[in-house]
Amino acid sequence: MSSIPGTLLPTHSPTAYVIGDGDPYAGDAVAFSQHRGTMASITIDRGKLTKKIYAVNGNIRADDDPTAVHVSPGETITYRLTQTLPTTRTDAFTITDYLPLPIFSAATVTTFDDTADATVPAAGHAKYGPADDFHLLHTVKPTVLGNLTANSVEFTYGDYAANPHGPAPQTSSLPSPCRPIHSPTVCS
Repeated sequence: MSSIPGTLLPTHSPTAYVIGDGDPYAGDAVAFSQHRGTMASITIDRGKLTKKIYAVNGNIRADDDPTAVHVSPGETITYRLTQTLPTTRTDAFTITDYLPLPIFSAATVTTFDDTADATVPAAGHAKYGPADDFHLLHTVKPTVLGNLTANSVEFTYGDYAANPHGPAPQTSSLPSPCRPIHSPTVCS
């Protein structure tokens, strides 16, 4: 393995730029060296978002539970979202969860509780889920917004940089996955 001293630039801009997960340049950057004729391509990993049914009417399901979920009006389903964060920086970080129509209305989730544990949030509430350590690093509570047009619930965290003015932290201090959970109610 060799290293090339130099500056990381997006291929679309002539100026230095900090690139992080969710950045429009992610996956499209080139490292340029001060040494004539040296260049190397790099790929910046992007995060992955997964969604699982966490609980039905307050009863937590096993992660590997293969049984189908049947719901009726007035019942509550709790979803667990997991967003991996492979870099130590996010810009305008938002998780958007699209709820199936006509079963759910995004208007039913309106409150974010600033707690982190395995307890199922009440109907209409969201919170940090189990094993969500991102909130310990990024101490700004996300805003939650029900978007009726898209029938989605949006969790907006904003910007985060583990060390905005210095070298990247060691791998052991990279952000752990962000894991919000929320409980919409089945519509009648």
